Amino acid sequence: MLGKIIQIVLTLILIYSQTTAQSSNECLKCHDVKSKSAYKIRASYRVNYKKFLKSVHGDLDCVDCHDNIDASQVPHFKGKKYSKVNCGNCHDDIAQSYKNNFHFRFAKNRKKRLPECTDCHGKHYIKSTKGIKN
Repeated sequence: MLGKIIQIVLTLILIYSQTTAQSSNECLKCHDVKSKSAYKIRASYRVNYKKFLKSVHGDLDCVDCHDNIDASQVPHFKGKKYSKVNCGNCHDDIAQSYKNNFHFRFAKNRKKRLPECTDCHGKHYIKSTKGIKN
């Protein structure tokens, strides 16, 4: 019985440590613009957390969008190609609409750089679309 309890406790500790290691607080130790180590990383990887909290995604954790990050490995992409955030993971209806858009098909056929969600909506400080007129 005691062995079973120890096994359950160790499993819970392992699960807890993996989930907390990938929380926003863990990420912000290096990536917050106010972090003492922020100067060591590329400017585009830094986040003003207070400003982020005011965005429409402010209630999400970093790994909700950056699901390809291994927080235990620093630098995170050493020897691997960085893969961009896929907004379509949550916004699949909008992603599909975008792929059916004339401009997307035109640019793709001409092998031009395709616009990305972040070109218009930004990366971390995304505002609500309520009240925007087409």
